[in-house]
Amino acid sequence: MSGKDTKLITSSKLQCLGASCLWIAFTQLSQDQDKLENFLDMVSVTDPHSSEKDLYDMFSHIMNRFHYKTYLITPYNFLMSFIFILRLERHHNLTWMSRYILELAQYDADICVTNRFRPSLIATAALYTGLVALRLTVEWISDLSILTPYTGREYELKIVHRRMLKLLKVASPYIYRTNEQSKVFKFFGFNPPKYFQ
Repeated sequence: MSGKDTKLITSSKLQCLGASCLWIAFTQLSQDQDKLENFLDMVSVTDPHSSEKDLYDMFSHIMNRFHYKTYLITPYNFLMSFIFILRLERHHNLTWMSRYILELAQYDADICVTNRFRPSLIATAALYTGLVALRLTVEWISDLSILTPYTGREYELKIVHRRMLKLLKVASPYIYRTNEQSKVFKFFGFNPPKYFQ
């Protein structure tokens, strides 16, 4: 919400900001007017110091800031944020490796359908698996705990990481290739490391 061309939001308005974000999320999930009125009552309890006008103004401010583009957040959004923070170039080995791993994961029912893992967790696992695939590390590194919301000890993260290693192992070099896929097969010479098990 911060920027040179945006109005400064003071700390006294943070509760109003949070309540308005809840309101935006609700409008994306439901168009029922009766439910909306009940929800606004709940929001007013969450932030009793803001008037309905304050909430409407904050709602409009947020939507204007994002140009009314509200959409579901995917693992790809998180991964691109991590890559941006790390200042990795588009052609950096870790960039294309983690993107390729995420591409494989998005077609995997175990990761993206059956278990409903959080998008941030899937993106974190893709980045970590990319580091392992490039032989930069085998164990979780502390820098990832600073960059991502995970510590490396999460059971679900370990499950997704192991699944991604298996997906890399079985990925066929003979199917249609994306740019990332071609780079991976060129890097490994069609033979992923033995620890992809």
